Amino acid sequence: MLFVTRRCNLDCSYCHMEHETIPDTPIETLQKGIDLLLAYSDATTFHWFGGEPLLRKDLIEWGVDYIEKHRPAGHRVEHFLTTNGLLLHRHIDWLAEKEFGFMLSIDGSFESQEPHRKAFGHDQRAAYEKILGCIDLLNERGLDYFCNMCVSPENVDRMVDNARFLMRRGVKRVQLGYELGALWDARGRSAYLAGLEAAIRELHDQDGFRIQNGPYSEPVLGNPFFVVDCNGDMFQGCAVVLERTLPTFNDTARLGHISEVDSLVGRQRDRLGQVRYFLRGTRPNQADWVRLRSNMHLGYLVRRLLLQMGHNV
Repeated sequence: MLFVTRRCNLDCSYCHMEHETIPDTPIETLQKGIDLLLAYSDATTFHWFGGEPLLRKDLIEWGVDYIEKHRPAGHRVEHFLTTNGLLLHRHIDWLAEKEFGFMLSIDGSFESQEPHRKAFGHDQRAAYEKILGCIDLLNERGLDYFCNMCVSPENVDRMVDNARFLMRRGVKRVQLGYELGALWDARGRSAYLAGLEAAIRELHDQDGFRIQNGPYSEPVLGNPFFVVDCNGDMFQGCAVVLERTLPTFNDTARLGHISEVDSLVGRQRDRLGQVRYFLRGTRPNQADWVRLRSNMHLGYLVRRLLLQMGHNV
């Protein structure tokens, strides 16, 4: 995962990272991060991230060009972009040419999304309609994408309705992602699991529609991928997006500054090792540990449910 900017044109209640205090990524940092990732294995998926990464499409362009020129012979490369969609129409031709895959962030109906995702300097309804227009654009171009629905404890009871809404809008793949960093109590966990099961039973494989949650991606906070932040800090796992909510988790996940990291070989933990490492490192901070443990607990419950259902095994 390569951050190119922390800035965003949306203000989402469930995004728990700083946005304005860290400058956009310098070219030297981006180059060093790419070099480290290319040297780690013989196949790399570069996940371009923000903030809203298309605010710095120039950095993405530079990075893709650098990768094409410097990847070793036979090294397989894929590019993946997480976006809120507000700028996608401006850059769709170039992104399609470079065969990007996309994760489009949208939470379902306007009534579900509007309280949690405010557009800066835009009429809220107009901004939402622009995101819906991105779905039409991606479908028309036949591009590879899925929608990520952030399910929070506050809107968990609407998750099936929201998944149904996106299916009727022409979306073919949806990930029902529980809000990372939220405090998932017993009631919230039960409601999320019930909603996930109901969505799969009612909607999955209906006219080609897919709920793409998979058991082996859980718990999400055990993800072992490498991250290069805008300021050159390197992490293993998705701690950056939780730095306000789980600062101890953020500190535990940090590998060091990119200037101090010569190689990523031998640094990667598997998912179970990652979970154990994070829980052990976070436990001394009681507030962080309780919140992190609730996310890990939910993740393992999701894994068990999906395995029992035989879903995307």
